[in-house]
Amino acid sequence: MAEPDYIEDDNPELIRPQKLINPVKTSRNHQDLHRELLMNQKRGLAPQNKPELQKVMEKRKRDQVIK
Repeated sequence: MAEPDYIEDDNPELIRPQKLINPVKTSRNHQDLHRELLMNQKRGLAPQNKPELQKVMEKRKRDQVIK
């Protein structure tokens, strides 16, 4: 794939494109939940039934609806 022309130009008037931030990945709740799931998977504690996980996800969904 060809490089865009604006990369070669050193024109200070141009606004450089920036990568967008994913709000889900920067969310503290998401990071904590993901970290807990990874630790459980490493220990071999894969959830057979998911009541705790379902509770957390339902709470997050309710919080999002309230916002």
